[in-house]
Amino acid sequence: MDLPKLYGIVNNKTHAQWLLAGGIRIIQYRNKTQNDANFAAEAKAIQALCKEHNAIFVVNDRVEIGLDLGVHGVHFGQSDMGQFMAPVAQKLHSSGMIIGISAHTEQQAKTAEKWGASYIGAGAVWPTPTKPDAKVIGKTGLKSIIKSVKIPVFAIGGICVKNAKTCLDVGAHGVCCVSAVCKESAESTSSAITELYAIIKA
Repeated sequence: MDLPKLYGIVNNKTHAQWLLAGGIRIIQYRNKTQNDANFAAEAKAIQALCKEHNAIFVVNDRVEIGLDLGVHGVHFGQSDMGQFMAPVAQKLHSSGMIIGISAHTEQQAKTAEKWGASYIGAGAVWPTPTKPDAKVIGKTGLKSIIKSVKIPVFAIGGICVKNAKTCLDVGAHGVCCVSAVCKESAESTSSAITELYAIIKA
């Protein structure tokens, strides 16, 4: 499955709807505070929106919910890796699902690739308000991760219109965005996405 270059991460249905309307075609639903029942209900609603827009839908961390819903993929952060054991990996692979794994170092990226990851989310490339305590790897760290694996690498962390092109220039397949695209209205969200697409496609 071809992965679009602009990857949106949301924690609610409204932002998912705005991102899809703005043209983003891969959405990850990440909400660490919701219980499983509420997460599943909102994930199902976002999945329906993604289907309407022919977009890829990925859930963060909740493997069983992802399998029950039949989503396109599941993404694991390094803190979620405890549940990514051989039986889980086998189950995801046999279902034909995309597997995304976050990596902050070359070794983490290599391990993720060895375990069957479809793509890497590498970062935080720059400081980010979404995860203020995240370790910043910078452009140099991003480049080293890209060179260490053969699978697509998405840059994440502090991505905006001013630095998205830099990530692509060092070899990133694409960029993952949260605050850069999740704005206060559908109109401002659409404008932000248009700006980013203009840079990515340039």
